[in-house]
Amino acid sequence: MRENIITSIASVSNSLQISKEDLERRYGNVESQRGNIPGQERQYIEVARNKQLKESLYLFLYEKREENALTLSSTIVPAKVIAVPQMNPTATAPKLKILGLICLVLGCGFPFAILYLFYMFNNRLEDDSKDLERKIKMPFGGVLVQNHHGEHVAVRDGVNSVSAELFRSLRTNIGFMVPTTQKNPVILVTSSVNGEGKSYVATNLAISLSLLNKKVALVGLDIRKPMLSQYLGLSSDGCLTSYLSDDSYSVDDLILHTDFANLDMLPSGIIPPNPNELLQSERLDQLFAELRQRYDYVIIDSAPVAMVSDTFQLSRVADMTIYVCRARYTTFDLVDFLNQVHEQKRLPNIVTVLNGVNAKSIGYGYGYGYGGNNSK
Repeated sequence: MRENIITSIASVSNSLQISKEDLERRYGNVESQRGNIPGQERQYIEVARNKQLKESLYLFLYEKREENALTLSSTIVPAKVIAVPQMNPTATAPKLKILGLICLVLGCGFPFAILYLFYMFNNRLEDDSKDLERKIKMPFGGVLVQNHHGEHVAVRDGVNSVSAELFRSLRTNIGFMVPTTQKNPVILVTSSVNGEGKSYVATNLAISLSLLNKKVALVGLDIRKPMLSQYLGLSSDGCLTSYLSDDSYSVDDLILHTDFANLDMLPSGIIPPNPNELLQSERLDQLFAELRQRYDYVIIDSAPVAMVSDTFQLSRVADMTIYVCRARYTTFDLVDFLNQVHEQKRLPNIVTVLNGVNAKSIGYGYGYGYGGNNSK
């Protein structure tokens, strides 16, 4: 019994100990919560104060809005209509007649002013060949269209392009302009400055003449800047300049046969240090005397006359001069220079050709390919 009583007491003691620890834990939690109460109370008081402040401000503004609404609704405008307003049907401003007159003057005068300024500052030839014909004092041979294909040879057997037809037209015109007393004529092709297309004209004119079953010699006497060999795809190792300075060369040494029937070429060869003196040699006269016997036509590609005086040395061996101008490139000053050369008779029988014209501007279309595939 004593052991049972001791066991019961121990059990009760453990139960009480557990209850005590639980109460202590609860007490600690309560103490902790009681310690947080001042901070929470401060936060609550601050929130409540802000709420009260905003509520007071809202009520004040709402009251003021209602007061203003009542004030505006009860305001009486102290105004009275004395006379009915009247309207003048005729406007005093703007004055439409004067404004219309000003617009008419500006509308008519402004385009003319623009055109005047354009023509005043534009000092180059236009696509219209009549512009050149009005300015020159010598015969006009024809126009040639701008080469857009990048090929320097525009005339071929069986080709009826616009460029080929215009070169045939130029060939026909030249046939009427060459002096009738001169057999086997020598035709000099030149221009004022580089870039006007004299070598292009000389090459294709020579090809066009060769298509008539005429023997043609194309002589490259632009010995400062030779380009004919590149146009025809031939070797530039000619010896024309060597022939003029060395008696050991013959005419046969100068001649190169091209891919075109009846067309031979005499490339200029190396660039000499004294080109002007070479062109004054007697060997040049002997050369052209020999070429007149061998060929029906001799075409000379010469240097630009406004840059060097080499071409004027060739006037003694030439029978006719084709002077090439280029649309949108040749200036009016160069046209005046051309007229001066003609008046001074420094070149024989000058005929002017306008190169680089836009095909649309000349309206070339009728006759293009007319009559089938005609090779001549």
